[in-house]
Amino acid sequence: MLGPKADQLTAALSEDEYVERAKRYLEEQGWTEPDMQEPEGSAMKLQAQGVQRDVAEIPEQQKSVSLEFKRAIVSRENNESIPVLGEGGKIDLQMNNDGTVFAAAKVWRELGDVVKMAEVKPYEQALDEAIRQMGGSQNYRLKDWKFGYIEASGNVAQEQLTAVYQFSFEPMEEKLALESP
Repeated sequence: MLGPKADQLTAALSEDEYVERAKRYLEEQGWTEPDMQEPEGSAMKLQAQGVQRDVAEIPEQQKSVSLEFKRAIVSRENNESIPVLGEGGKIDLQMNNDGTVFAAAKVWRELGDVVKMAEVKPYEQALDEAIRQMGGSQNYRLKDWKFGYIEASGNVAQEQLTAVYQFSFEPMEEKLALESP
């Protein structure tokens, strides 16, 4: 059952307590999945300042917590856990400070048997292709990258999961972010 409207006056719980309550909620809804990973989360915080307050003393309080449970697929070859990237293969929960759930969404496709194993291109080749696609690397440097299967959002038909590299680049200089988006 979804909880009451958000109440930021309620004291925040510990991270472990939010995770425990979220898992209990998923069990109650029948939403638990065998390939579900431990969640990642973040807290929404509010700041309020009166007219006479010093900027250095702006009070902050937690409004809510967001938890995301993602799918990972275990490789038959080496038993390694490969994450699922994209908008699918995840369960999102929004929780009030008291741990009640006020919003929940699940996009989790049924996966069938492996029909075909595809070779994965080497990291270096994928990185070179990404740099070419963005027109060169003279203005950007690699910030982060991930390898995983891509799963689309729930309103998109998808017959198979494809292995992908996701690269994240950042400008070498701040002014380049506007000049070379």
